[in-house]
Amino acid sequence: MRMRKYLVGATAAAVMSVAVTGVAQAAYTLQGQSLVVNAAAPKLDKKKPGPLKSLFVDVITDYTGTTGAVDRKANNTKVYFPKDFVFSTKGIRQCDPNTPGFSTSTTGSALALCGKAKVGGGSAAIVGPVPGITAVVTAFNGTKPGGRSTILLHSRTSAGTTTVLIGTLKPSNVGGFGMMLDVPVPALPLGLAISDFKTKIGRVKAGKKKKGKPQKYYIMARCSKKKWRFQAITTYDVGASTTAPARDKCNQK
Repeated sequence: MRMRKYLVGATAAAVMSVAVTGVAQAAYTLQGQSLVVNAAAPKLDKKKPGPLKSLFVDVITDYTGTTGAVDRKANNTKVYFPKDFVFSTKGIRQCDPNTPGFSTSTTGSALALCGKAKVGGGSAAIVGPVPGITAVVTAFNGTKPGGRSTILLHSRTSAGTTTVLIGTLKPSNVGGFGMMLDVPVPALPLGLAISDFKTKIGRVKAGKKKKGKPQKYYIMARCSKKKWRFQAITTYDVGASTTAPARDKCNQK
């Protein structure tokens, strides 16, 4: 069953914590951020997690302007998931971000290098002095530095450049959530900034089914309260931060 989507915009006045004195005016001015999440799933048990059909996450950064410099650029985004969510990466092929050529590869070359580790994909929109740039996003299950699961968001732009965002799954540092995906955002060339980043993760098996035990999947979830709460917190290069909440519903068995 398709879930209802909730988009809750976080306005700059409500969610930005930044001293604006002395900040130079720019053609693109940060206004705030919003988050869209659609967790598509069949009916789920209250206690035992089951697989999602897919998980769509869209982090939208709202700028005013049409061209020119960007006043604030994201340097980190953390996406927070409900306690009902369970992530399993054991048994899924891994992609090493240090594989020669991967960090500069085209989408096709990245798939040739790490195609068996692909778990999803999406797209991105970029603003800045060079208008109209977009990107194709391919998501790969990454290696586990320090024992923590990672996801590689390989982003190949229409300008012929590649940026790989590496998100690390960690226990939430905010109460009320289970896990968070911590994604440092490297500085983009030419003073560009991400204005919209969409990712959709599919129904990916985590290893082979063991006798007498249920099949595990990359993303599974319970439906303990018939609703899920998500959140994104982004920090920027001049000390600003935005907080964007989102909700989705689930159906119990």
